[in-house]
Amino acid sequence: MPGELRAWRRPQQAVPGLVRVVSVLHDRAMTSPLLEAVERELLVADSLESTPGQIAVELARAMTDPLVTGSGAAALAKELRVVMAAAVNTGARGDDLVDELRRRRDPKRGRT
Repeated sequence: MPGELRAWRRPQQAVPGLVRVVSVLHDRAMTSPLLEAVERELLVADSLESTPGQIAVELARAMTDPLVTGSGAAALAKELRVVMAAAVNTGARGDDLVDELRRRRDPKRGRT
C-alpha cells in the first residue's frame, strides 16, 4: 500500500543442538551453589518470602545464567549485595571499594 512502511524478515531457522545445549545449561543454572547460598541465608533471616528476598533470588538466578556477560554479572553482583543487605537487615552500605575510592578521589581533583 502506498505510504505504508513494512518490514519483512525471513524466519530464523532454529539450531536443535544449540537449543538443547542452552536448555541444559539453563537447567543447571537453576540449582547453582550461589542460588542455594542466597536461599539459605534468606531462610535464616526469615526473609525468603519478602519482596527483597525474592528479588535477591531472581538476581542470583540471573547471575548464574550461562549467557550473562562479565560486566552484566558484576552489575548483578553489586545489586545482589544491596538487596541482600536490605533483606537480612544488616545495614550494610551498597557502595563497593571502587565507589569509596572515587568518593575520596573526586574532592582531591576539585570535583564535588
